[in-house]
Amino acid sequence: MGLQISASNSDLFLNCQRPFDPEVELDEREATDAMNYGSAFAEVMAEYRLRGKLPSLFVHNVAAKWKLDTDSEGDLAAHTSRAYALWKEWQLQGPLDRLKVVRVETPMATFLGATKATAKKLAVQTRETKLDLETHHYDLDANEIGGTPDVCLTSDDKKIRVVSDDKTGEDRAMVYSSPKDMGQLKTLALMTDATHVAVFHSPRSGGSDAIYLDPITPKELAEHHAALRLALSRVGDGSMRPGPWCRYCPAKSSCPTQYGELAVHTGALVKKLSGAGAIQLSDGVDRGLFVQTWSQLEKLAKIAREQIKEEVAAGEVYECPDGRVLTLTEVKRENISLKSIREALGKPAGEAEIERLRKMGAIKEITWVEMRAK
Repeated sequence: MGLQISASNSDLFLNCQRPFDPEVELDEREATDAMNYGSAFAEVMAEYRLRGKLPSLFVHNVAAKWKLDTDSEGDLAAHTSRAYALWKEWQLQGPLDRLKVVRVETPMATFLGATKATAKKLAVQTRETKLDLETHHYDLDANEIGGTPDVCLTSDDKKIRVVSDDKTGEDRAMVYSSPKDMGQLKTLALMTDATHVAVFHSPRSGGSDAIYLDPITPKELAEHHAALRLALSRVGDGSMRPGPWCRYCPAKSSCPTQYGELAVHTGALVKKLSGAGAIQLSDGVDRGLFVQTWSQLEKLAKIAREQIKEEVAAGEVYECPDGRVLTLTEVKRENISLKSIREALGKPAGEAEIERLRKMGAIKEITWVEMRAK
């Protein structure tokens, strides 16, 4: 289905368009505890910024929504209280003097198009839209990009317009000291017609909160707009470029640029494991190494199967050691999921239908234990 284009993945989109191809299969990923905590932090900070205080049980309800445990809920309450106090001081007494909040946590969609008058003059058309928090998918039309500014501020005369994003990660190296170097902030600035971009770095552990602010010019925004349009024109044409961004790419396991690296790395792991004399899992075998090797082999097997399937479809004939010949057989099956019910009926009616099926016993809950490396 491909990755949806949004402000948060702007850097990946500008560097490699393959993950955004609708025909590319994405790796299955689950939201991490850190991601859920960041989402909860953003929601509580939005309420603080909008109203200056929190309703009763607000933090508790947000923590429950994002499946935070009791300790994380306590951290969230203390963290957001500390962060808002610092942020409010910056808002009123910072380098831009008094600014007022005009928008918080508002999903937006921007059309990356050109004016009818001339294709050389780029036009930015932005509207408010909807965001599905479960799938993190925006309701976008063709050639639109989605984004959710954490907060937008403006001066009384509206000559100063700031868009800001919150970061709760512990690693300061992951936060740019120059916000306008971040594709996400440049895209949000483009969507909101901002004159300044800011990053509020407030790690969960505390003690090192900081706000980084940069002016951004119309020329810089126009250049970024043109770069986004160029990347958009390349989606689906096979364009791809390996680099540091590959580490977090959601389509990495099936990417052709990763085949050689994966094969070499897997071979090295197998050699190391075999060198330990590991015909069976004896006490001397490093279990962590074995699990890592196992994971790499599964990825390599998946890539190999797809490649062989394409070659057989192209007419190659491959015979197995037992004499059987590989063929392609079309298999049909019907599939239903909670997601497909919601998509077919809409969210309210879909939830009602899911509850009805659950009461009938047609939906069964299965529990199992998975082993994961965290």
